[in-house]
Amino acid sequence: MAFSCLVLILALSFTVISRQNKNNLIEDAGFHSDKIAAALLSSESDIILTKTIDGIRTLAIDASQIPSLDSNIRFFLHPFSIVKIKIYNMNKRVIYSTEPALIGKSDRNNLRLANALEGQRQTTIKNRQSVTDLVDEQRLEIDVAEVYVPVRDEQGQIVGAFELYNDISDLKVGFQRHLTYSLATIFIALLFLSFTSYVVITRESAALRTAYQLLETLATTDALTGIYNRRQLLVRAAELYSMMQRSRDKVTEGIGLGVVMIDVDYFKMVNDTHGHLVGDSILSDLTKRIETALRPYDVFGRYGGEEFMIFLPNTSCDEAKMISCRVLNAVSGQPYQAGEQPLTVTTSIGCTWTDGSDESLDTVLSRVDNLLYEAKRNGRNQVFCRF
Repeated sequence: MAFSCLVLILALSFTVISRQNKNNLIEDAGFHSDKIAAALLSSESDIILTKTIDGIRTLAIDASQIPSLDSNIRFFLHPFSIVKIKIYNMNKRVIYSTEPALIGKSDRNNLRLANALEGQRQTTIKNRQSVTDLVDEQRLEIDVAEVYVPVRDEQGQIVGAFELYNDISDLKVGFQRHLTYSLATIFIALLFLSFTSYVVITRESAALRTAYQLLETLATTDALTGIYNRRQLLVRAAELYSMMQRSRDKVTEGIGLGVVMIDVDYFKMVNDTHGHLVGDSILSDLTKRIETALRPYDVFGRYGGEEFMIFLPNTSCDEAKMISCRVLNAVSGQPYQAGEQPLTVTTSIGCTWTDGSDESLDTVLSRVDNLLYEAKRNGRNQVFCRF
C-alpha cells in the first residue's frame, strides 16, 4: 500500500512538474520573442513599415530592399536562438522570410496566424524538427518554439505579425534536468517520510512539516543555483514594491527600489563548445560571485536560462549603479574552469531605479529589460543605467 502511494505521488509530481516546465518554456519563448520582435521592428521600421495612400501604416517591403533587409535581420538575430523568421502583412501574405521561397505566399488557413493578427501572441512547441538556420546550415532534430507575435504601429494598431522560430533545445535540456533533480529530491523526501512515519509514528506531524518545507523550497528555488526561481522572485519583488509604496511618506527622498537585470554574454556558445555540465558549473559559480557583491537584504533570483535579476530595497540611484558595477566586476574578475582550461565569462547588465510614485512594477521591469538589451547591443560586458 505504501509503495503504491509512493508511485502515485511520483506519477502526479511528474505530471505537474512536466506541465509546469512546458508552460515555462512557452512563457520564456513568448517573452523573449516579444522583446526581439519589438527591437527588430524598431531597428528596421524604415524598411518594413510604410504608409498607404490613405496615410495608414502597414507592413510592406520593396523588393529591391529585401537583400539588404535580409542581411540586416540575419546579423541582428545572430546572437539570439532564432533559426527562422517570417513577416506577414494583414492579408496573411509572407512579405519576408529567411527562406526566400516562401516570400509572396499566403497562409490563409493558419488559425494561429489569424489569432496573432487579432492581437493574441501564439506559441507552440515542436519537437525534433529539421530546420535551415540563419547561416544556411541544416539543424537536425532540434526543439523549437514557434511564436506568432502581433506587430503594432505607433498608435497601437495591428499592422501584421512576425513568426519566430526559437531554438529551445538548451532550455528544454535544462528543464528536463530540473525535472530529474526535482523528482529525485521528492523521491528521497518521500522515502524518508515513509520510513520516519513507519518507525516513529508519534513524530508524524513533524515529518509532514519537514516535507512541506522541502516541497515549498522546491517550488520557490532554482534547482541548479539554489537562489529564487522566476516565480518566487517576482512574488518577492511585488512584496517589496508594495511595502515601498505604503511607506513612501516615511522614507527619505531619493531612496527607493533599485532593479538590476543580468544576462551572461554568449552563454549558448559556452554550452555548445564545452557542454552543458560545464555551463551548469559556470552558472553555479557565477551565482556565488554575484552574491558576494550584494547586501544581506537584497533579493536575488534566476529569471530564466542565463538571465538573473536583483531587487535592491532602500537604495539610491548611485547605490544601484555602484552595486551593478560591483556585480559586473565580481563576475568577470577571475576566469572560470571549463574542464582543464580557464574561461573568461562576462555579463551585460541593465539597471534602473524607482520610488513607485507614478509607475507600476511591470513598467519598471519592462524598462530594465530594455536597458539590458541596450547593454548587449552596445557591445556587452557593461552596465547600462537609466533612472
